[in-house]
Parts: sequence; C-alpha cells; structure tokens
Amino acid sequence: MTGSAANVPNREPWMLTLEAWTRDANRAGTPILGICFGHQILAQALGGSAEMNKRGREIGTIRLSRSEDDPIFDGVPESFDAQASHIDTTTLPASAVRLARSSLDDHHAVRFSQTTYGVQFHPEFDAEIMQGYLETRRAILASEGLAVDELLSSVTETKHAARTLANFVRFIMPRAPSSRT
Repeated sequence: MTGSAANVPNREPWMLTLEAWTRDANRAGTPILGICFGHQILAQALGGSAEMNKRGREIGTIRLSRSEDDPIFDGVPESFDAQASHIDTTTLPASAVRLARSSLDDHHAVRFSQTTYGVQFHPEFDAEIMQGYLETRRAILASEGLAVDELLSSVTETKHAARTLANFVRFIMPRAPSSRT
C-alpha cells in the first residue's frame, strides 16, 4: 500500500473500508508493505493511530537510524538515507516493533507482524522523484518556513532505502501461507 495525498486522521469512509481489508489481510498472513500513507493505515487498522506530526513536516532526503535487526535491513547499514514526504505520524499498537526512526519521526520502519511491515519513508523514490516533489510543493513548503533550496541541494540517491523494498520481496513475501492443499 503506497502513499497518498489523503490523510489517515481524516478517517474518510474509503479509508475505513481499507482498514477493514488490511485487518483481514494481516490476520490471513498476506504479506503487506505499507509505504507512508499505507504505513499509517496499517498502524490505525491494527490498533495504533495516525495523527498530525507535532514535530512538523518531514520532506527530502533524511537520515534514518535502525533500532532493530530485521530481514528487511539485510545489507543496510545501521544509519542510512531515505526519501520522505509526510506530515502525519503514527502511534504503534502494542504488538508492533519499531525498526527505524528519524529525528522527526520515531516510527519510520515497523514490523506489525511476521508478514506485515510499514515504512514511513519512500523506498520507491529516487533523487529525481524527490526533487520533483520539492519543486511541485515549493510554495507550500516555503509558506511553512522550510528552506526549499537547501532541501533540494541535499537530495541524494538512497540505495539502502531502496534495498528495504527488495528485501521485503526476497525475505517477507515467501512467508505467505501456501494456497496449496
């Protein structure tokens, strides 16, 4: 489940339907990787919550610190760069395990179950996409007091963040229950 311009705290009817589907898929052991909005939906659906981040918007290439070892971090250093664009954050359900954080968000990577993970960052974004996001949102970001030119100049490629997506496919997807009888 990927990002969205929608905000999970708004609790729109379609989001409630998605939350119900998410709970069912998680119970069934279906591998799920929630990215940004998808990460927030997972937290909300599985007993946590999503709310506006009181620390402010997080956008650009950011530094993450791992707090746990996990197969999604195979070949990923303890500290790595990732692309991010979000204003909401999560409170985790009791059973979730925080795997990585940033200076503005405590729950950047989370294991909700053996087959369900969420990442607040965007492993699917490269530097060009991040720069496009910053340019497209330039006026909004400037109105919030963010230094857009500095953010643009600090954008880099984030190969280790991208590796988490490949690792999910490699290590977590095979955990799906077999449909064979």
